[in-house]
Amino acid sequence: MTDPRICSIEGCCKPCKSRGYCRAHYARLLRHGDPLAGGLPKGAAQKALQDAINHSGDECFIWPFGKTAAGYGVIMLKSVHTYVHVHVCKTAHGPKPDGHEVAHGCGNPSCCAPKHLRWATPHDNLMDKRVHGTMPIGERHCHAKLTDAQFAEIMALKGVATARELATRYAVSDRTISAYWAGRLRASH
Repeated sequence: MTDPRICSIEGCCKPCKSRGYCRAHYARLLRHGDPLAGGLPKGAAQKALQDAINHSGDECFIWPFGKTAAGYGVIMLKSVHTYVHVHVCKTAHGPKPDGHEVAHGCGNPSCCAPKHLRWATPHDNLMDKRVHGTMPIGERHCHAKLTDAQFAEIMALKGVATARELATRYAVSDRTISAYWAGRLRASH
């Protein structure tokens, strides 16, 4: 007879949380409808990492497992969360030079193909983002309060309407409008 305080999944010795399952199996039950669903086969992520390191093609190698909100692949190596593209770049191109970061030649943050990665200065990496169209400028910026069309309207109304009138219309401060007009805020395209 099994101990009711231990997970009912064969081979699992963790304490029971709910419905006869440990915390992990219960979470899988809720997420997938099956306490054994989900998860990766043992070693699958490490195999994918090795495949990425050995990738010699010109096409992107998209990381198939865990990713950050920005799309960068992550993996646990020696109990530490590691960015896949950084690990691959170190393996393929040597240690990180001082003041450098990984740049993606393809512009895809999920790519970890060695041919697409290189060490670059932050300035060079920003210039790459401009070329790829992945730099968050205008309405794509996380702090943008106005659309690109609204910004264009504000710029067209310079000298026609006051900053205070436009600030009221677009629900921003008149200092924001003045900063737009002076070119201190919001990068041009």
